[in-house]
Amino acid sequence: MKNTKFESNDIFSIKFVSKEEVIAKFISANDDGTWVVSKPMILTATQNGLGLMPFVLTASQAFSDNIEMNSNTFIAIATVDEEMKTAYYQSTTGLHLL
Repeated sequence: MKNTKFESNDIFSIKFVSKEEVIAKFISANDDGTWVVSKPMILTATQNGLGLMPFVLTASQAFSDNIEMNSNTFIAIATVDEEMKTAYYQSTTGLHLL
């Protein structure tokens, strides 16, 4: 496994060369340059500000739990703040954290 600053189950943000920004749960990094992430969500504008929606809208639930992404298409990666982490958990689980 490639060495990254993330550990399994960390919530992090990816900025792609295509300018999309995705928040996902880190699972692992492979030697071939792919990263396995769970439940990637894309930022979207809503009437109430920023919202999250599935990155791959047509993926089955089983597929969205483990998606491989090519790390060569990343221009930046970062940890997310607590507010965004809470929003991510609410969007992916349906639970509202206090």
